[in-house]
Amino acid sequence: MESLRRLTSSVFDTGPVRLVRRASMGDDRPPDARSLDLTFMTEQLIIAGAPSDGPTEKKRNVVNVDELSSYLESNHRSHFMLFNLNALESEPSDIHILSVADRLHEQMLEFNWERDGMKAHTPPMDMIFRICYALVAWLSLDCHNVALINCQTGKTRSGVVVACYLLFTRLAEDPTDAFVEFYRKRWDMKSLTPQALKNKTPPSIQRFLAGFHTLLDKQKPPNDKPLLLKAVIFRQLPVELQPCVQIWDDYKLVFCTDGMQDGESGE
Repeated sequence: MESLRRLTSSVFDTGPVRLVRRASMGDDRPPDARSLDLTFMTEQLIIAGAPSDGPTEKKRNVVNVDELSSYLESNHRSHFMLFNLNALESEPSDIHILSVADRLHEQMLEFNWERDGMKAHTPPMDMIFRICYALVAWLSLDCHNVALINCQTGKTRSGVVVACYLLFTRLAEDPTDAFVEFYRKRWDMKSLTPQALKNKTPPSIQRFLAGFHTLLDKQKPPNDKPLLLKAVIFRQLPVELQPCVQIWDDYKLVFCTDGMQDGESGE
């Protein structure tokens, strides 16, 4: 982390970064990029599908790994890095991480925030900063460097990281606008409005993006003193079964009422 800070010197003085605007009369991506369904968020930041042995298919968010490797070697030789956000699983239809890394000449960084079986759309706050520092550091090393971001669905995780990167590099000033920019480009939702996306985005993701933006803006945590959780109270839940309460600390389960014997307190 500290070495990346030294490398970038100042995260906001990394040279000009421009969002790529598609021409109204057509798509200006190279033919190979179009066939692989690569989306250029900026001239150096690319969104890709999950590497697969099968054919490239945007609806399934997969890209043929050999075709991707060939494209990168032809167009960005020695200047590309894949930022994998989903920790490729070893199911029969999937490719092992080592196999993908080998075909991409070890130019891959793994950022996995699934812990103890917990899957979440948003990473811990310290990890999103590590991802942003790594992106800025890599792209600042050489103006020809490109970074590819991918996750299993190609939506939420990639969208969260892209939105945070746009905020981090001051290419966007509002968290919702940054999130909208991703969906407009990656999924061709040109008419998507910030309010429409906000209505469909879970509150947890909205809070995460807002919290990240606050940290960047204020340069300090919103709560500089520890908060003490004293109780969890549910009122008039429309369910027949007793609800389960879980408390997680940095993606580690520290408390769970499930399985507690009768007579024990659930607070």
